[in-house]
Amino acid sequence: PRLPSLSLFLPLSNVPQKDARPEDQTAYKQLISELSWFMTSLFGFGSVQDPSTGEMYRLPGGMEWRVYVEVPSCTAGDDPAADLELFLGQVPILKYIGIPRLISPTE
Repeated sequence: PRLPSLSLFLPLSNVPQKDARPEDQTAYKQLISELSWFMTSLFGFGSVQDPSTGEMYRLPGGMEWRVYVEVPSCTAGDDPAADLELFLGQVPILKYIGIPRLISPTE
């Protein structure tokens, strides 16, 4: 029997360009750092603790997870494969929870 599935969608398309203000670049780096922490905690350890309340959230067992991330365009030019590689370097847990692949908008 198939496991019930749960999908997680992360839209991250609004990325500052290389010539953006330094504070925008800093905010983006902080966002990616927090996202990496969240994803590592959630998928690596199976739970996440809310830093403001201390409450713990755990992954439900017996489910198949599908994680979809709208990878930001971070490289010069229009190279989605290079963007994916760069993003996987920034959020490395995504390499270990499945098989990262590009999905075209028509899929």
